Amino acid sequence: MCISPQRLLVCCCAVAAGCIGAFAWNAESLPAIQVIAGMYGLGIAPMFSAAMTSAQEYVHVSGRAASILVCGSSLGKSTLPLAVTTSFDHYGNMAFPAVLGVIVACEAVAICCMVCVGST
Repeated sequence: MCISPQRLLVCCCAVAAGCIGAFAWNAESLPAIQVIAGMYGLGIAPMFSAAMTSAQEYVHVSGRAASILVCGSSLGKSTLPLAVTTSFDHYGNMAFPAVLGVIVACEAVAICCMVCVGST
């Protein structure tokens, strides 16, 4: 059975969004947070390759644009631990879902920009 990149991307986004909501709902339970963090990791693992494959079906993505996207994504993901630890004092247990929500919104904007620039 073969799954299309678009369906995989939608499933990844749904799992990630569900995990962010589950983080906010179960912020006090450490075992639940550990399970949800694992599910979030499984949800976002194939997201980048699915997004690149899906984007290449609709617009031409040059090697230069793809490398900029890869570098930007890597830098964005590397800020996750720093952002969570620095915001933990202010937000407490809600720091992780809050930071994840901001990062997901920034990634959505970046993918939309890539598609818009690639289609021109």
